[in-house]
Amino acid sequence: MLRYILRRVVYSVITLLLLSVTIFLIVRATGDPARTYAGPEASEEEVALIRAEYGLDRPLLAQYGSFVGDIVTGDLGRSFQYRQPVLDVYLDRLPRSLLLASLAFTLSLAIGIPAGVLSAVRSGSWAARAFRAVALTGVSIPNFVIATALIFVFSVKLGWLPTSGSGSAKQLVMPTIALGWYFAAATMRLTQSSMLEVMRGDYVKLARLKGVPERLVILKHALKNALIPVLTLAAVNFVVMVNVAVVIEQIFAWPGIGDLVAVGISMRDFPLVQGVVLMAGAMVVTVNFVLDVVYAWLDPRIRLNR
Repeated sequence: MLRYILRRVVYSVITLLLLSVTIFLIVRATGDPARTYAGPEASEEEVALIRAEYGLDRPLLAQYGSFVGDIVTGDLGRSFQYRQPVLDVYLDRLPRSLLLASLAFTLSLAIGIPAGVLSAVRSGSWAARAFRAVALTGVSIPNFVIATALIFVFSVKLGWLPTSGSGSAKQLVMPTIALGWYFAAATMRLTQSSMLEVMRGDYVKLARLKGVPERLVILKHALKNALIPVLTLAAVNFVVMVNVAVVIEQIFAWPGIGDLVAVGISMRDFPLVQGVVLMAGAMVVTVNFVLDVVYAWLDPRIRLNR
């Protein structure tokens, strides 16, 4: 078990290193942030001073070395736009993103898992067909289209909900639905396919032959095993909701991490974009690492096969 954990730690570190190199190069391919920050009328001398202030005049390798060295000490750099440490800006926005993501996450599970189970157990019923149609719609239509439709119906036509902002429960309703819709559909599709696969297993057939009530067969024998890949997806989805809800937070002017990413990209704020992406990557890697260790602890075959 210890060897397996150490191997997963090494893989996680390598993943984060590759992510750091990728995001470091990508953000620098977008243009010169010093020119953007200085303004169109600034002289070359003023732009050069800004480059020197933030270390942008050094070779890329030296910049990357400083970048990684700062990360090791817990320093994600200083934002060009906010003139504050990136970590402080990130942590200031994090509670709002956690609130929105938690509600959307709960909605996606509350809809996706029961709908997926019903679609698998009663695949020929009208309810199952309706759920499959909703799931197909959810994964096919971009969330900004859903968000726009919600605003048109509930804000413009009915006047029930505010179009944007934060601070009240009403302002959370439409962002939660728009963000959770896609993930509810994805959860439903995975739950359905996982249930169908599990229900073909020998232990499910044996439980039925023993006369176990169908309800217990589904809930105790099938669903428990079918939820393993679903919960794995759900854990990763939650991290995505927290850090990458850029479009939804922009549309509804929700001051979270996604909105912060959009500001960083538009202003070519290298440290801000790098910091947010690395935090998101670290969360995904950590979640996957914890899930791998838990699954290996529960099922020794996993650590023996990897």
